[in-house]
Amino acid sequence: MLVSEVKALFRAYCDEPDETFLSDANVQSYLKQGYAEFRRKITALSPYTYAIEVDIAITGDKYDLALATNPVIVLGGSVPPTQRRMVDLVNVRTKSDSNTYQGFQYKGAASLKSLPNTYQTYTLISTTLAFSENVDSTVTVTYVPEQDTNWATGSFIDDMAQFHDMIALYAFMQYQIRDVSVNKPLMMQLAKREQELSGYIVDRNVDASHYIQRTMDSYEDF
Repeated sequence: MLVSEVKALFRAYCDEPDETFLSDANVQSYLKQGYAEFRRKITALSPYTYAIEVDIAITGDKYDLALATNPVIVLGGSVPPTQRRMVDLVNVRTKSDSNTYQGFQYKGAASLKSLPNTYQTYTLISTTLAFSENVDSTVTVTYVPEQDTNWATGSFIDDMAQFHDMIALYAFMQYQIRDVSVNKPLMMQLAKREQELSGYIVDRNVDASHYIQRTMDSYEDF
């Protein structure tokens, strides 16, 4: 679906065909929130769907992703980012060479306290990427960026077009707060579509939701 089609669908769900009670600026705001929720849902099922990568040369055991003097900035608000801002961090790995598709993947830690007792591990503390030891090399950071869809004049959204009705449904959930009402049929439709989306992602990514659980931490040493 195109932006214009999702807009029209959202207005139909709200039963507000013109700007008398629901301005186009309101529609854009609701759809932006709805699309953010849509991306979060898909990312939870398949983290790489919207992921992009950036190479970062690191010297030491930490790198501030918001520090103005650093060449790569994807967090914080004090200076403009060097590329799209990070929403979710997917993984960190050593930069691939010409002979390998993917470098060694660092393990994610839950907190800074976990790092001293681990090896080749990272964690994100506020805007700082911290490692369990000195890295002194280039790493590839894979992350999900903020959306960049233009809900005012844009057309293309993303390649998940068969589920774009869910954007309007998620946006309608935000609208319901303002309208102080609950549309049960639409919420039932959203639940149905979420189940269909989950099944589609699993089929498309060859058992994706199961694969996501098979991380390095899933295996115990014997």
